[in-house]
Amino acid sequence: MISEEFMATADTNEDGQINYGDNIDNEHLDILIEYCDANNDGTINECEVFDCVVACENEWRAEYCPNYGDLYCENAYAPCEVCEGAWTCEDVYGITNEVMAYYDTNEDGAINPEDDVEPEHY
Repeated sequence: MISEEFMATADTNEDGQINYGDNIDNEHLDILIEYCDANNDGTINECEVFDCVVACENEWRAEYCPNYGDLYCENAYAPCEVCEGAWTCEDVYGITNEVMAYYDTNEDGAINPEDDVEPEHY
């Protein structure tokens, strides 16, 4: 993958980020930070490289192949930032299934007064 290849060459101190600690000239790093540093922390990680490469491809397509459409790729390195305690879609699906299994006692696909649930739990 382009992202992995780029990280392998640009992340010379192998800390998982491209920043001023790497052997990259400041002019190029400043350009990378300007265009690719999504969270404005002064470093570029694989997730940001991936998103930046897709954005560059889409800019190229818009200029040279405007009828071709944008490229959409799921970021294999996502999420780019970590938020401890934040739920994923899988978490929400799982919780929804648990709530429905517990409260939808008549299995009609809805939680309503026909279910065997205490009124204060509605």
